[in-house]
Amino acid sequence: MVMTDQDGNWWFMHEPNSDDPTQKQPLLEPMDNIYFTYFTGMYDRHGNKIFQGDIITSTAHPRRRVVTWNQEMCGYNVRGTHVVDGQHRSTVEVLGNMFENPELVPNTTT
Repeated sequence: MVMTDQDGNWWFMHEPNSDDPTQKQPLLEPMDNIYFTYFTGMYDRHGNKIFQGDIITSTAHPRRRVVTWNQEMCGYNVRGTHVVDGQHRSTVEVLGNMFENPELVPNTTT
């Protein structure tokens, strides 16, 4: 469950760990490092869901790319091209995401 306090801070509430008898109350964790991403409705070649912010590659285009939302095209894009069009769907692979794997984010100048 997600909640806010009177100061406008966001908190995520975890249920107590049933394996730890000392944890009887829910745990509250500040949401400073939590990012909400959206499922694109598409899957990579291994059946993994593709989310906004994912870093993907494909056998057709082996460079790493970040999945972004393009408001003008009303769709998810990778550098101005639809993420997964029909002909490349079976070649796409999710490598990670830009929040948990920043080292995988490609250099935007290449």
